[in-house]
Amino acid sequence: MNKQVSWRSSSSMDQILKIYLWILMVGLFLQGSGSVALRLSSGLEAITPPLLAGILLAHIAHAILHITWGLIGIIVLATSRSMRAKLWLGLVFGIFYTLLAIVGTLDSHIFELHLAPSEDAFHWIVGPLTLGLSLLAWYTHLHSARTRAKLFSSRSKAV
Repeated sequence: MNKQVSWRSSSSMDQILKIYLWILMVGLFLQGSGSVALRLSSGLEAITPPLLAGILLAHIAHAILHITWGLIGIIVLATSRSMRAKLWLGLVFGIFYTLLAIVGTLDSHIFELHLAPSEDAFHWIVGPLTLGLSLLAWYTHLHSARTRAKLFSSRSKAV
C-alpha cells in the first residue's frame, strides 16, 4: 500500500527544517570563514574570482557573526537528537536575523557590521524564511503530538 507523505505531516516538516538548517548553518560558517580569510590575507583576495570575493567579503565583525551562528547551529544539529532543540535553533535564529534585517536596514553601521544592501537583503530572506519554517514545523509537531495523544486515548478507552 502506498503511503503519501504530505509536507504538512510532522515528520516531513521536521526533515525539511533539519535539512534547511544544516545547509544554512554550514553555509554561514563557510561564508564567514572565507570572509575572514580574505580580509586577513591580501594575497588571497587578489587571486579570488570577483564573484566569489563579492559573496565572501564582509567586514570582520559581520563575518564573526556568521561564523558564530554557523558553529552554534552545527553543534546543536550534530549533538542534539531532539526535534525540540532544532525547533528552538530555528526560532531563535529566525527572530535574531529578522531583527538584524530590520535594524540593519535602519542603520547599516549598527554594531560596526557595515552592512551592504545585499547583506540586508540576505538577512531579510533568511530571517523570516527560517522563522516561518520553524513556526510551521513547530505547529505540525504539536498538532501531530495532539493527534497521537487523542488516538492513543481513544484506543485505550475501547479496551
